Amino acid sequence: MAYTGEYAGLDRCTQKIKLPKGKTRPCLEPRYHAKTGLDGAFRPRKQMLYMSILARLKNQYKSRSQAETMTTYRSGFDNCKADYFQGDIFAGDLYQKYHRGDLGLFKR
Repeated sequence: MAYTGEYAGLDRCTQKIKLPKGKTRPCLEPRYHAKTGLDGAFRPRKQMLYMSILARLKNQYKSRSQAETMTTYRSGFDNCKADYFQGDIFAGDLYQKYHRGDLGLFKR
């Protein structure tokens, strides 16, 4: 459970746990460790790093060389058709059939 927004003031998990026969009960796991840190602050039991997709894209396109890599990486696989070529997902038959055929994307 992420303690943000409307859940920011909670100190226990309120998510439902499924029990046998279709029953549920609240989780009630504590948000913080039983003991505080040396400074007296509550210590969260778990933490998660969150970075929005917008922030990630801005960071990746901030550098000229990284931006060039991001914009040319995928297109570089269109020209690699040798039988011995071991590529990534873009070179696979399923990807090619679905994106080029079924969806009609990436037309030459």
